[in-house]
Amino acid sequence: VWLTVFDERWYIDMLRRLWMDWLKRNAKSKNHFNDQLSWYTIFVVALWNIWKNRNGFVFEGKTVSNQESAKFIFDYSREIHQAFL
Repeated sequence: VWLTVFDERWYIDMLRRLWMDWLKRNAKSKNHFNDQLSWYTIFVVALWNIWKNRNGFVFEGKTVSNQESAKFIFDYSREIHQAFL
């Protein structure tokens, strides 16, 4: 899912950092994705979506494609953005 949503440089940076440093850095980022959505909103929605899909797989046998996850992440992030305008 990460490579579907974010670019390869971001993914490589993720692999090189300590878990807590990576988590804090992304959750507190003031950057924007595509000049509109806040990076931290997309990041937190992505974490939540991955966790939710993992639980759906473990407990219910449901599978979700990376493309479906990416679409949900961006759509839900836009919805959050619109709610707080």
